[in-house]
Amino acid sequence: HITFHEETQVLVVQAGAIVPLVGLLNEGDIEVRRNAAGALWNISRHAENRQLVAQAGAIAPLVGLLVHDDVDVRRTAAGALASIADRAENQVLVAQAGAIVPLVGLLGDSDVEVRRIAAVALWNIARHAENQVLAAEAGAIGPLVGLLGDGDVDVRRNAAGALRKLAVNAENQVLVMQAGAIAPLVRLLGDNDVEVRQNAASTLLNVARNAQNKVLVAQAGAIPRLVKLLADIDVVVRRKASGTLMSISGTAQNQALVAQASGGIPLLVGLLSDSDEEARRNALGALRNIVEHAQYQEMMVQAGAIAPLVLLLVDGHVEVRQYAASTLMHIALVAENQVLVAQARAIAPLVGLLSDANVNVRQNAAGALANIANNPENQLLVAQAGAIRPLVTLLSDSNVNVRQKATVALMNIAGHAENKVLAALADAIGPLVGLLGDGDAILRRKAAGTLASLSIRAQNQMCALPAAAIHPLVGLLSDSDVEVRQHAAD
Repeated sequence: HITFHEETQVLVVQAGAIVPLVGLLNEGDIEVRRNAAGALWNISRHAENRQLVAQAGAIAPLVGLLVHDDVDVRRTAAGALASIADRAENQVLVAQAGAIVPLVGLLGDSDVEVRRIAAVALWNIARHAENQVLAAEAGAIGPLVGLLGDGDVDVRRNAAGALRKLAVNAENQVLVMQAGAIAPLVRLLGDNDVEVRQNAASTLLNVARNAQNKVLVAQAGAIPRLVKLLADIDVVVRRKASGTLMSISGTAQNQALVAQASGGIPLLVGLLSDSDEEARRNALGALRNIVEHAQYQEMMVQAGAIAPLVLLLVDGHVEVRQYAASTLMHIALVAENQVLVAQARAIAPLVGLLSDANVNVRQNAAGALANIANNPENQLLVAQAGAIRPLVTLLSDSNVNVRQKATVALMNIAGHAENKVLAALADAIGPLVGLLGDGDAILRRKAAGTLASLSIRAQNQMCALPAAAIHPLVGLLSDSDVEVRQHAAD
């Protein structure tokens, strides 16, 4: 009883109680063992004491008590081990002492508190990667799935938490699915307890990392419930729900289901301005997956996606910049949206991203600018924002996709008469001539097209066709690609 209070736990430890208490775990009297285990449980609630209890040799005798006939002994022993395993260094020690198999057995105990504590203990133990495999091999997944429907909220919470950790392992993701976990996890997304919702969403997030499970999670009716959780008052719930939607929207079928779910796109757009960094990133990832479908681009625009996407172009996380630029690139495929994106002041930050250290960011920024510059009104704006010189630099990028996007952007920008001169002055002609011999047909086509556009302007004709350009242009007249031949002739 003394050790129940935190302030006295330290005093008891300082008095040297741990070692004799460990010795009492092997006493013949049931009540002595029960009280000794209970005292060690209380003492190990204090973070600093967990290692001391483990070092005193408590783990092995506590594991032995997990199979005791007395329910209170089982409960206190499991509780002590759960607390000890809350420290990373002890998780392997508890597993090595043989705790996993008896703890799995306790998941079916008739006492609700024993089930509750056994699930917590396995949750803590499974935070170590090796133990995730051992727990699955010990048959933990099936009983834990069964406890998802337990009448006790703490049992449901802890079982979902344990499955959450087990499903970090790729092989366990399949086993959790095969054990029938998806349907009850989906039901728990609507649980009244916030921590149950957190753990259910987190477990589904891990399970859905498996490609087959993405489809199964959607088929189990998870998407409408996950969409609803995007507006949950709890930030962890929003974070995990959006993360799961980002994961499962990686398949074409699920992209439609997410977009068509009531409130799906507006709620995801709303999360782009969430105070939580991870929630913003997850929502952006989901929108990035959905935006590839033309019919949903307009829904995003109507939901007000452009403004927050522009703000995310300068985010400190490379993945956010990459996805924001990519989403705007797809939105700007629609003519009406090209004006809206420009009006939202996206051009300047996109130009800045042309020099980003990340190749995907550079590619998406160049692609977005290329689409924006399809609109004649935007061509001069893009040039005035300083896009031409960094785009010319990207013509020599090591990545073929970056070179393609930069070439297209320059070709579109050069549609404006003033920009033809600016492009020539920025030394675009030399790199474009170099691309005429590129192995990529798209690059040859766009490079020849851009040169053709530049050479239309009288001031550029002498520059656009230096002697080095004649031979490759003549060679392109016999190119297998009809557009390449056409542009070379122009």
